[in-house]
Amino acid sequence: SCFFLSQDHCDNLRAGFCGNLQWAAMALYWTCATSSEVHSHTQEEQQRTEESCLKCFNMWLNLDNTLQRDAVLFKRNEHISYCKAGLGQLGEGYSSLDASRPWLCYWMLHAIELLRSPTPLPASTEIAIIDFLSQCQDRQGGGFCGGPVPGQSAHLAPTYAAINALVTIGSEAAYSAIDRPLLRQFLLRMKKPDGSFTMHDNGESDVRGAYCALAVATLTNLMD
Repeated sequence: SCFFLSQDHCDNLRAGFCGNLQWAAMALYWTCATSSEVHSHTQEEQQRTEESCLKCFNMWLNLDNTLQRDAVLFKRNEHISYCKAGLGQLGEGYSSLDASRPWLCYWMLHAIELLRSPTPLPASTEIAIIDFLSQCQDRQGGGFCGGPVPGQSAHLAPTYAAINALVTIGSEAAYSAIDRPLLRQFLLRMKKPDGSFTMHDNGESDVRGAYCALAVATLTNLMD
């Protein structure tokens, strides 16, 4: 999250990561924390987050500042439980992501898939997710919105997330929830004469649009 690194900082960080992990972490933290003279609420939150991460990082260092790799254990079962619980209900702290709800579904489903959960999701949970994502689908112009329709507009980013979430579930009901003809219309509407894609109607055009559109078209067999 640091965009103001000088070449000297980059060289020092590279050397630090090769030799002294603690120095590298501190250098990155202080560079990010002091990179802007403009202070804001979000910057203060970021600084508090970095300080918390640094405290955890320091717990895993040996006296010679090398990493205690045996002590850094990935708690797979705890992560799986956390993701499964989130698919049911999230706390109020996630309210700021109201326009990114398909992303939340995708992130948790994808994590559960990658972690190879020993027990599958209950059929009722999968059906609830499919039903929710169907509510986010724009039945007029195609594509998916960041939340249930009406109230939000179709956007390539949540479309990408929703399609990936449904493909991760991988059931006939999940595939059938995708209105492919309307999705095709949406993708073609986002495409500009120069081959780029806008993220939404009258929206910005950047590499995200091209990636999301191509990924969605590939997954749904719309690459014609």
